[in-house]
Amino acid sequence: FQATMQKLNAVLAREANLKTKQCEAFSMQELHEVQQLLFDARTPQLDRIYRLAADTRRMVHGNMTELKAEQAWRAQLVGELARKAQAGLCHELVMWFVHHLAAPAREAVKEQMVLPLLPEVQHTTSGEHKVHQRYDEQVSCAICHVAPAPTENLITV
Repeated sequence: FQATMQKLNAVLAREANLKTKQCEAFSMQELHEVQQLLFDARTPQLDRIYRLAADTRRMVHGNMTELKAEQAWRAQLVGELARKAQAGLCHELVMWFVHHLAAPAREAVKEQMVLPLLPEVQHTTSGEHKVHQRYDEQVSCAICHVAPAPTENLITV
């Protein structure tokens, strides 16, 4: 997990004109502002493709009201739950930036925000709180970026 996140962060670092900083350096409010900016800049056609394919990259929030409702409960968290929620949110924001913005939108938001880097430590605590389920959804990038691809799906050219 850690090595993969380091490699993905290196890719972000090479992105022209993209400003980044460590996830832990953001306040939750700052991350919520980035989240709202990316949500507004998203390309709905991309989400339709992910939904039709039952792809883990699909958006969880259908509208800004749903997004703000999640932000409201997340803002109340403290301690380990807050740290896990923040790490999950940073993963989600990077995924949105990479997979939900058309190229012109990606260029436009670069001028308006600083993107968090992917946290390199995986949170492994579990429990009944919804933070744990959301975190698992938010770090689902590991399904494709960490796990090796099954050989039966490889195409040789």
